[in-house]
Amino acid sequence: MTVTFAPVHDDAEIDKTISIFAREPGGGLICPLDSFTLTHRDVIVSEAASHGIPLIGGNLGFPGVGGLMTYWPDPSGALANYYCSGNDFLGYFGRSFWPAPSG
Repeated sequence: MTVTFAPVHDDAEIDKTISIFAREPGGGLICPLDSFTLTHRDVIVSEAASHGIPLIGGNLGFPGVGGLMTYWPDPSGALANYYCSGNDFLGYFGRSFWPAPSG
């Protein structure tokens, strides 16, 4: 596994950085929790989704707007509303990681 640090400062840099990152197959994003990522959460999630990149966000809001999951604890069970079915999960990853069946 290779970890790449990609500091960004505005929406245009988010778009450019995720577009560049998406050129390499099999990657994913882990978005740290800070004021910038909270403010730009929807842009980050939208760009990751448009490129088929799974995103792990820094709080419970990320899965709520389309991120794959969060690393934030969920003692209240709030994420129960965002659980997806197996078919949704495979659809999310199928385009990015698993080749289509042959023949």
